[in-house]
Amino acid sequence: MKYKIFKKVLLIGGLLFSTSQNFWANEVDQVKLVDQDKFVFKVAGQVFSLQDLHAYYRSMRIFGCYDSHSLIRSFFSNELKKENETFYTQDNLIFSENQKIYFQKIITFAKLLMYSKSFEQSSNLKEFETKIRAHKCSNGHNLGDLIVYIKEVKVLDHFLSSRFLPRKEDYLPTKQDLSKARSGVQNLINSIQKQIDQEVYW
Repeated sequence: MKYKIFKKVLLIGGLLFSTSQNFWANEVDQVKLVDQDKFVFKVAGQVFSLQDLHAYYRSMRIFGCYDSHSLIRSFFSNELKKENETFYTQDNLIFSENQKIYFQKIITFAKLLMYSKSFEQSSNLKEFETKIRAHKCSNGHNLGDLIVYIKEVKVLDHFLSSRFLPRKEDYLPTKQDLSKARSGVQNLINSIQKQIDQEVYW
């Protein structure tokens, strides 16, 4: 998870509360809670919280708008539907059955993300960041810390595209190309499914 340096974390009953860096120097009743989050699942030793996954969801939607031919957008089209944003609300302490079903599917994204990170990749993202910040798809979004997630989505998309789509400069994949690529991604998921451990928090 991506938290500011020196923030302390207090886990109470499955909820994640982040507090000021002076937490350990003060009495518990003096602590001011400044944020709260919920753990959803752990993949390959990394815990993904509700805020993390919401950031990835928003990032994939922005990236999919920016690059409508992206493999990420094509493969996760069902999970990225606008109505799915309701699954990221923190109103309830317990996940609903629909949330569990949805996040079980998102574990696939997390596994691909962690698997891709195990490979050394050289990506210069400065130009990409400049372009996406100026793009119409970013209008109305406060990119702020979100840009970090968008870059991770970009790198993952490049990782998958370089393996399953034709390698041609300035080439726009056809529907047939994307269909074959989706099959390739699914085969990759099937092969790494048991290799990468997971644990859900519900």
